[in-house]
Amino acid sequence: MRSASGHLAAVGRIQAVFRRCTAILIFAKSNPTESVWFYELTADGYSLDDKRTPLPDNPRGDIPDVLAKWPTREEGRNSFRVSTQTIRDNGWQLMPGRYRPAQLRPQRSNRQRKFYGG
Repeated sequence: MRSASGHLAAVGRIQAVFRRCTAILIFAKSNPTESVWFYELTADGYSLDDKRTPLPDNPRGDIPDVLAKWPTREEGRNSFRVSTQTIRDNGWQLMPGRYRPAQLRPQRSNRQRKFYGG
């Protein structure tokens, strides 16, 4: 998967206020993409309501985890890889939910479960 300036290296999904999500596409000047790394950041250390207050039980959220996994694109509870061929076969869709393995459902904090009702 290539843009004019590089190859798609990763797709980040960030849970935001009011249940909306933001996607980040990360391109790198490197060899052609064989697989794309997906990471779903489910907690950033702040509440998901409009007040965005710091969470005392998880002040940095998933940020240390994503930073630790980024250099090698390690798979884990919120991250996984998808081959470029699989993405091509699915019409170039880059939604993590389309490819996420069933056993890798993102982990939510207790506050998120209460906010989302689950």
